[in-house]
Amino acid sequence: MKASVLSKIILVNLILFILCFDVQGQEPSGDLEINPVIDSEKTQSNLQKKSVSIVQNESGPATETSKPKAEATKTTSKTVKKVIKRKVKKIVKKTTKKPPTTTPKKRFKKELDWEGTLKFAFRFAKNRERRAENKAGFEVSSLNLEAEYHLERSLTLKAWYQIDPVESELREAYARYQDEDAFFDWIQMGFQRRLFHLSSELETDSLNKIALYKLRDPGIQARVSFLDRWYWPIALSNGGQLDDQDISPRRVTDQDVILSDDFDPRQAVGSNSREIITGIGYNRHEPDFNFEQLHVLLFASVRSITDDDVEDLETLSDIPGFTGTNTGTTSYAKVGVNVTVKYRKWESYSQYAVAKVRDLERQLFASEISYTGKTWKPVFAFSQQTLNIEPDFTAPLTWGRQRFTFGLHYKWLQHADIAMELTINNEDTGGDTVNNDELIVMWIYSFEN
Repeated sequence: MKASVLSKIILVNLILFILCFDVQGQEPSGDLEINPVIDSEKTQSNLQKKSVSIVQNESGPATETSKPKAEATKTTSKTVKKVIKRKVKKIVKKTTKKPPTTTPKKRFKKELDWEGTLKFAFRFAKNRERRAENKAGFEVSSLNLEAEYHLERSLTLKAWYQIDPVESELREAYARYQDEDAFFDWIQMGFQRRLFHLSSELETDSLNKIALYKLRDPGIQARVSFLDRWYWPIALSNGGQLDDQDISPRRVTDQDVILSDDFDPRQAVGSNSREIITGIGYNRHEPDFNFEQLHVLLFASVRSITDDDVEDLETLSDIPGFTGTNTGTTSYAKVGVNVTVKYRKWESYSQYAVAKVRDLERQLFASEISYTGKTWKPVFAFSQQTLNIEPDFTAPLTWGRQRFTFGLHYKWLQHADIAMELTINNEDTGGDTVNNDELIVMWIYSFEN
């Protein structure tokens, strides 16, 4: 840059030197030899034309003068010098720019984002026993409050509290740290959802969700990306314990229970069980294309069996391997795969998992597909649980189950939706049929700051 500027300055000065010589008719001093033999009249006339052209470009149209030629020539030479000097200054100014000054980073502004949903529902149960006990009818289904507090540029605190007529509880509370310069995508610690949690558009839970990941688990999670679209997730948590969970938010009968992983943070902290979850995922997410997303996650988890697990499994005393005197294996393992597909206005979520504890093996499958229209969203979901044991009518935990859910959501107002969900349950009880189908009509109001 400096050499270029210097060469331009030398060239301009040389031109100035030559023009001064041509105008004044004097031989320059120094080692530079220039031929002074020039037709004075031609030179003066040409120089006047050039000077008039330059002056027109710099300061507007030239004016005719009646001064003598010598005085005009002298004036013209001065004008040329001024113009050239002005050009030199412009060149130097352009080529010698000041280095950009670094401005200090703006101070990070802490922000609190929050949102919530209020659900008012009418439930109608096919079961006569439930209707006789006045368990069907209108109710405030739930009030969900979620908040995110951006404490620093890379640190976020999140909490989710659910107010329910039956039981209000803290559903999530964790801190999340993510940094673009770190080798990991994010790391979070607290009471949070499981790594293989499957998304859903429905209020009615799938059998997979109830059995494997409905409740949150306290622990630490992290994810590391590699090869652009691949990632490696890992989690370490307390692991909870086996317990029975209702298949409906409002239990229809005492037979509507399923074996599930119960994660109670107040009890699991003292448990001697620790669970590790890991896997490998592929996520192709391109919103600008019709085929927007393909997300596949292979996962596996393992934890040790606790005394609480054995106590709960003793309810299956008629099944070999579940008595208190049987030691059996000391681990509880799960493997599975999640697949998410988004194509134009269609979305699909599917999961297949196998959970094995001692001699009991459960296979769980869930799939959901939805279409998002301008104001309507139809949703269909199917889930199933099969066990490697014969069903016993007196032991509902041994039943094989199927669940079909037909949902229709309507965007009524900007923040208000109307939803209707019909759930049909089929059970392989080994005995009589259980009537536990259910219809839900909801008014959902969402709000945010």
